[in-house]
Amino acid sequence: MKKSITLVFIMSFALLMLSGCKEKKNEPVAEVPVQSVTLSKTSYVFTDLGETLQLKATVLPEDATNPKITWNSSKSSVATVSDNGLVTSVGYGITTIIATADGKIATCEITVEGIRVKDICKNTYNCVKIGKQVWMAENMRCNKYDTDSERKGAEITLYAHENPEIQTYNPYCIDASEKELWYDSEYAGSLSSEQIEKLGYFYNWAAAVGLKDESAAKEQTAPFDGNRQGICPNGWHVPTADEWDTLCEAIGGTKNNIGEFPEVGKKLKTTSGWYKEGNGTDEYSFAALPAGYYDIDLCYVGYSASFWTATRYSSEKAYHIYLSHNHNYLQFRERNKYYAFSVRCVKN
Repeated sequence: MKKSITLVFIMSFALLMLSGCKEKKNEPVAEVPVQSVTLSKTSYVFTDLGETLQLKATVLPEDATNPKITWNSSKSSVATVSDNGLVTSVGYGITTIIATADGKIATCEITVEGIRVKDICKNTYNCVKIGKQVWMAENMRCNKYDTDSERKGAEITLYAHENPEIQTYNPYCIDASEKELWYDSEYAGSLSSEQIEKLGYFYNWAAAVGLKDESAAKEQTAPFDGNRQGICPNGWHVPTADEWDTLCEAIGGTKNNIGEFPEVGKKLKTTSGWYKEGNGTDEYSFAALPAGYYDIDLCYVGYSASFWTATRYSSEKAYHIYLSHNHNYLQFRERNKYYAFSVRCVKN
């Protein structure tokens, strides 16, 4: 009898101990909060678009309950960051990469410095690489030729915009930033002072492609033999219509049956400054501003942009690129060579 009582007691005690163990196993484990997050770099400078940087985050303590990192970029138009901390430069400027874990953060300041080129007038231009091409991201604003020939430093006639009817095939240019905007009063001032300073010059075709007079301009009915430097700095040239095609295709454009690239214009236009709802997304930092054009007077500042190509159409006309506030197309048009349009150069 005593043995039975003893056995029951032992079994009861064992069950009690097991029950206690189970209760301990089911007790919630105390969370270990994150104390700090650090990054492998606190600042970095990219010198071109499309470059990458792998950031590594360290979370302390090592046994923190919630060590998962969330990545963000304060300005994704400058640099993006992936879920594992891979930073990619996509536009010029400064952004902050933010790594967050359990409420603790670490940051890395990213600067994207663009390619730059200087003309003979000592102006410096931002440039952008799109596909395999490198383009100026600003309009030319110089009235001297920068060539290795005897014309180096030769000046192009720079007219004031008040000048009466200028419709000449002889080379000339106009300062596009001299005239007030053509906006309705309700929208006046949409272009910032910094943007107005970058509207650049308008050039007629002879000035843009570097032909000495009206006779040379009209006689140029065949394609140029090789790149045409014209007003561009050494190592750069006025793009052909085909090179504009290449640009459009590099950003996903497809030419329609009337020679237009739908949606490409929107991708190239600046995000501010265009009349009414005409702003673009500037996805590739091309920064096309609505400088308008010149024909007797400055026309449609704020409304449109026109860029010469080096491709002639006839003895009196050449092709130019047209962007407008009221549609998202990039259009090819032919106009008289005495019109004055903006010029963007492309690297040789």
